[in-house]
Amino acid sequence: MSKTYAIIGTGAIGGFYGAKLVRAGFDVHFLARGDYGHIRDHGLVIESKDGNFTLPRVNVYNNATDMPAWAVAFRTIAGKISFDGGPGNSIHGWMDPQLAFSAVLQDPLPITGNIQGRVTQDRIHAAFYIDSGDLLILNSILKSPPVNMGAGPRPAIHFTAGVASGRLFVDGEVNDPDITGQLDVVGGGILTAYSPEEAGPIRTSLIFDGKGFHIPRTFASAGSSKLSVEASFAIDHWIPLSWDISLATEAGTAVRMRARFGRLNAEGSASGTLRVAGDDRRTNIEGSLLISDCRITLGQAPIVKFVPDESPTYANVTVETGKRVEFHWPSEDVPVIRTTASPGGRIAVTYRGDTGAYTVKGAMGVQGGEIYYFDRSFIMKKGSITFNENEATFDPWIIARAEVREWDPATGAEVRVYLDADSPFSKFSPRFSSDPPHTDSDILAMIGAPFVNRAESQGVGMAALMYSDILGQNLVLRPFEQKVRQVLNLDMFSVRTQILQNLVAQKVLGTTVNPLDNTSVSLGKYLGNDLFLEMLVRLQQPQIPVAVITPGGGLIAASTQLQPDLELSLEWATPFFLLDWSFQPQHPETMFLSDNSLSFSWRISY
Repeated sequence: MSKTYAIIGTGAIGGFYGAKLVRAGFDVHFLARGDYGHIRDHGLVIESKDGNFTLPRVNVYNNATDMPAWAVAFRTIAGKISFDGGPGNSIHGWMDPQLAFSAVLQDPLPITGNIQGRVTQDRIHAAFYIDSGDLLILNSILKSPPVNMGAGPRPAIHFTAGVASGRLFVDGEVNDPDITGQLDVVGGGILTAYSPEEAGPIRTSLIFDGKGFHIPRTFASAGSSKLSVEASFAIDHWIPLSWDISLATEAGTAVRMRARFGRLNAEGSASGTLRVAGDDRRTNIEGSLLISDCRITLGQAPIVKFVPDESPTYANVTVETGKRVEFHWPSEDVPVIRTTASPGGRIAVTYRGDTGAYTVKGAMGVQGGEIYYFDRSFIMKKGSITFNENEATFDPWIIARAEVREWDPATGAEVRVYLDADSPFSKFSPRFSSDPPHTDSDILAMIGAPFVNRAESQGVGMAALMYSDILGQNLVLRPFEQKVRQVLNLDMFSVRTQILQNLVAQKVLGTTVNPLDNTSVSLGKYLGNDLFLEMLVRLQQPQIPVAVITPGGGLIAASTQLQPDLELSLEWATPFFLLDWSFQPQHPETMFLSDNSLSFSWRISY
């Protein structure tokens, strides 16, 4: 909102400065007595050493009660001009004919203190003693446009608190002087749209060095993390026009983060650097982040009309996957695919606030996880997810090899069933194979098709069976998994079980399936940065009854007996190759020698 100024007593000094304010674009109203009629009809004619000019029409009054409310009122007494006003009558000062001046700024202004100085030959020399300055006024300089990272629109970066005090010196040309000095800041706070945690309290200084000021490298806390903050502002003709703020995590800590670009949602922890720089025309965001303890999902594409930013934001951020990064599809609550990403995956994200265009490009490997298909949980052995997305098309590509061990109902022998996927997520339709080889119909029979057919033939909705699995997995096991990871300091821990679904099947369908059938527990731990150890335990029920010998020597058919299966694997990323070792103890007669497998892989680029 523009402020209104009043000149009380339009004489030589009041008329000159009032006319200068009018030429600068301010709303000025003049109170005149004897010259009222002449000024009303002919305007103001200014003759000075700075040049002559005429204002043919001005707002002039001969009665103060007819004047509109003003922000600052000027009075001239004995050649000395004084001024009073401002919000809550907070500005008071004077200027004499030799252009010496003094002013006092009081509450409720965001800056309080006093300034004294003199103007000589188009140069100003002044000292400004600041008692209190609200750091929030820097937000009007930043003009950071709001971005929505999943918690509603928030500025990309803004100050939340802080009070500054100190002394500044102004020296140089009136229209563009140098400003030097220092303001000490206490209780400062800063927040970005990419994190729910505020950095602070910040204790630092604003150091003015002529045509700008900067905040030296300052350390602060954000939740349990340690951050460093640096900032610089450039000043041109009294006005801060551009800024450059850098945030970085320190001492191996990570700050909570959340981000959303199109359908891609990420929430977890991040470490690295983020730089926000700009001016009144644009804001640039650049950074390199390492994410950990993070969950990535694909949400629904926002269906809203894009409105270009008035001062657009341009983002270019590179994200690298660290430890405990999970990917869920189609959602975290009801996942068909839940994987743990391999460290070292890189995804580059760009965004344009003037057009709404964005890109998400890169790939992340799969360290482990599962694919839930029919009523079986397939354990991920290898795979990758590739992003080459933009605002028009968002459909990542998945390559996966997963397996589950089943029982051949005809022979009772164990069969490895493989699930292979190589398609966009929107067209996810895996292929199946087995070892030893079986027909497609035999494979489907082993992994749950009869279970589905029986439920449908008896009029039992699959929703009841599927929901029981979802209920147990997400309401009971997910919090348990997170707690175990924290207590044992594991990088991966997951439990997949159909205990509720199996119990429902027993009651509804009359099956004899063991409640713990198709239960798997996997855990993994990094030993250093390059060595990953994983253990997998599976419980499955053979399809052919197992004969159990009683103490009396009799035989009992026990179709609910479980077959345990253990697998140990180790992945070692050496500087020259990737070594994979796996051990599945099944043949004690060979001292388990045949149960080991060892592979080497490497890549050469030229």
